[in-house]
Amino acid sequence: MIIDIHTHAGNCLLGGELDEPYVKPPRLLSDLFEASGFRLMGGKKLFPRFARHIEIIHNQERTNLGTPENLLRYMDRFGISVSVLQPIEPYRSTESNLALAGPRLRTFASVHPEQPGWEDRLKAYMEGGCLGLKIHPIIQNLAPDSPAVLNLLEEYAGYRRPVLIHAGESSYRIASPSQSRLGRVSDWTPVFSAFPGVRFIIAHMAMEGWGETLDLAERLPNLYTDTSFQPVSHVREALRRMGTERVLFASDWPFSLQKTPLRVIDAAAGDQGLRRAILYDNARALLNL
Repeated sequence: MIIDIHTHAGNCLLGGELDEPYVKPPRLLSDLFEASGFRLMGGKKLFPRFARHIEIIHNQERTNLGTPENLLRYMDRFGISVSVLQPIEPYRSTESNLALAGPRLRTFASVHPEQPGWEDRLKAYMEGGCLGLKIHPIIQNLAPDSPAVLNLLEEYAGYRRPVLIHAGESSYRIASPSQSRLGRVSDWTPVFSAFPGVRFIIAHMAMEGWGETLDLAERLPNLYTDTSFQPVSHVREALRRMGTERVLFASDWPFSLQKTPLRVIDAAAGDQGLRRAILYDNARALLNL
């Protein structure tokens, strides 16, 4: 049994329908990063403009793979039992994901706390079966110190369900100024500290900020992390420093296919109980499935 806690369907970057749905992923220069087992880190610091351009192309091209039919096909191919969809409103609505929900596809909720009526929508989503809340600071343009974020989390805390927050400096659109700084995990420390009763899942272990994530998680027991875009060595270090119960398998499909992310089981070093914890038990317990 495998639960992939972080997946997407539809056009979560730009909204609307997929421009050109793909059956197979296009061949891209960024495939080298995935093929390396995510060990090719540091490109953003060495070649920031080039790396940003490559990342934007990757994200926009891979979005076109994100049909529900493709997701289920890839789940069958790689043995994924349940995928948890992550909406990003206003671009990918929670309603669209709830329409896909079933035994194999579940979903988090998303609201934008600067849009009128978000409190009522949040309540409806929670009552409709959403497993948690997704926040994407960069795509939603939400700063950690904004009153909107604090209001959202104060309203949400009573539901006692987890928050999956994108972390890591990422770029998605060529024509717009980069908001990547909003993904710096260290800037969100006051938020994580202000809501000790909310369990935050740090998506991607904050990518190149993975060391900062582990530093924070050692101090804050309400922090979890997903394994997407991280090499086995970093996942092994997360297990050592965070413990074995706060590390969750994720692919961030379609931005990464499940084949390479599943290599994180090597971090279990043959321990079948630890392997099951990473792939299934930790997510099941956190999501109360």
